[in-house]
Amino acid sequence: GALRRWPPRTGMAAAGGGDGDELVELALRMRAGLAAKTRDRLWRDLRTYRQCFLGADAIAWLRLELRSNEADAVERGNRLVARGWLNHVTREHALEPGGRTLYYRWDHEALERASARRRTGAEEELRSEIDALRTQVSRLAEGAREQRDDLAESLARAAVLEHEVRALARALAVAVF
Repeated sequence: GALRRWPPRTGMAAAGGGDGDELVELALRMRAGLAAKTRDRLWRDLRTYRQCFLGADAIAWLRLELRSNEADAVERGNRLVARGWLNHVTREHALEPGGRTLYYRWDHEALERASARRRTGAEEELRSEIDALRTQVSRLAEGAREQRDDLAESLARAAVLEHEVRALARALAVAVF
């Protein structure tokens, strides 16, 4: 029969939406954490699957990393599967609990693309924040220039008033004596 593909890529998973940044970070940490368990594996002396690891190892890693139970670890791992970053070697299975010998591997290109999008998004967000800060600094500088000009004008008026007060004081002193 035809191979069934798991999972169907629809909705948020296909779009890469949802909790993408945290999920990308988790996938990158998981890939590094499972590197020692990733190797070529022989299936029933018939076929070799390149650079894969056991689903049980993936679940165990997720349980430790997330400090969670098996069901939560499987659910989070299947989010990686849904995004196409982690796949069963024949794409016939989700990440499954239990003792079955199922092999999984990373789609390094898909994960790197997601990581690059995340970095690009973070860079754009940072650029936007920098632009907002520049605008604030520009407004503050303009406000400071206006206050400086107002202060200079006030000092000039104060100097004129001081001169007038002294002149009045001299005139008053002459009138009294």
